[in-house]
Amino acid sequence: MTFPLMKKLLFVQPFFSHYRLPVMAELAHHFEVTIVTTKNDQGVGFGSPSISNTQISKHVEVSSKNWFSGRLVYQQNLIEIVKKTKPNYVFACANVHDIGFWNMLIYCYFKKIPVYSHGQGPYNKKKGALVWIEYFTLTFFSKRYVAYTPFSFESFNYHGLSTSKIRVAHNSIINEFPVYPEEKTFATKGILFIGRLRDGSNLDLLIDTVNDLSSNHPDIICHIVGSGVLKTFYEEKYGNLSCIKWYGEVFDQKIISDLSRKCIIGCYPGNTGLSVVHYMSLSLPVVIHSNMELHGPETSYVIDGENGKIFDYQNKRKSLFDTLSVLLSNTEELRSMSRHSFNAYKSITSPSYAQQIINIIEE
Repeated sequence: MTFPLMKKLLFVQPFFSHYRLPVMAELAHHFEVTIVTTKNDQGVGFGSPSISNTQISKHVEVSSKNWFSGRLVYQQNLIEIVKKTKPNYVFACANVHDIGFWNMLIYCYFKKIPVYSHGQGPYNKKKGALVWIEYFTLTFFSKRYVAYTPFSFESFNYHGLSTSKIRVAHNSIINEFPVYPEEKTFATKGILFIGRLRDGSNLDLLIDTVNDLSSNHPDIICHIVGSGVLKTFYEEKYGNLSCIKWYGEVFDQKIISDLSRKCIIGCYPGNTGLSVVHYMSLSLPVVIHSNMELHGPETSYVIDGENGKIFDYQNKRKSLFDTLSVLLSNTEELRSMSRHSFNAYKSITSPSYAQQIINIIEE
């Protein structure tokens, strides 16, 4: 008996991150997967994931050039890799600022290689001719545009763009060690931060707020998981605070899961995206700020008062303090939000992110 050969999938991303690896590994059970990423800068907090224990065929690292503070990018050698790999499909991060992506997209269009462009959509863009032309051109040359969330999908309608080629695969993570709502005891007043320590994380707002709250809640602890370009700055500035615990770069989901059991809230005080899905997988009510244009579209999963709280961006210091104060004093509300938070995670990840991608490719 002979078995048909797997079709080839070229998976193009700007960075190789730990949270993407399980998605790629699951896809490798269905396709012969080659990953293309820019070489990771070890200072930015993505770590060094490896394909060694997966069925992923190959990982190719390429160079990337940036100009004008990242407003123009060139991920190099993508066309050459397409020529060498001869993929049946290309699934690529649709960075509209990336010359390399555009070159590959147009090349594949004329070579009749279907490209599934994957991105946030124009959800945070103001209406205008330039945005319309940009996304019209992108969808024209793509087989499908795979939007991160339904919110991303709807943004095409908002801009007067056709949605005939738009599909949704919920941008999410696979947490192999979820925490179920019934496992939460709410016995300790822990607040969890997971994310890269970078411009835009606004971690100092959370730390200052927790420090202020500690006068009325002496047992409050903020657990900070993550690394990045501002790690040293934050640790030097706040290293003497007993209400703050630093864990650095942690990618072991079991360790994070165990740590989250000490926590009753997941808070990202700055501009976030996938971190909210991670919090939801741990049955944590999610606290984020109200300026949705600065967030990734994944924050559209947070429903104020149901699975989390949204504090006022314009009056952030007072609003975050008041929001956390109320939650810390209301265990029943936290329990309800915990259940809704985990239910949102289950809804987002059923079927899995990889299976959603497979379904779109094979439709």
